[in-house]
Amino acid sequence: MEDQDMKTINKTTVLLLTVVIIVLMMLSTLTIIKAQTTWTGTVSTAWDNALNWSGGIPGAGTDAVIPVVGTYPNIVVAGTCKSMSVNAG
Repeated sequence: MEDQDMKTINKTTVLLLTVVIIVLMMLSTLTIIKAQTTWTGTVSTAWDNALNWSGGIPGAGTDAVIPVVGTYPNIVVAGTCKSMSVNAG
């Protein structure tokens, strides 16, 4: 009976580790996706309006990309980002 109990414990452990690995992979993907945001300027020129960005307002760990668009950000509050790329146009 002890062998059967050990097999059950091993199967449970493997299943639990598999689930943990999948969750960690999903979380790391979300971090990668959120690492960059692009200015759209669809609502206004306000830097601090999340609707003006493709991935939300840039933060200390986010790259900000400002392409050639009709409106450009007006920074009247403290704005931070990991890096900023401004396309010429």
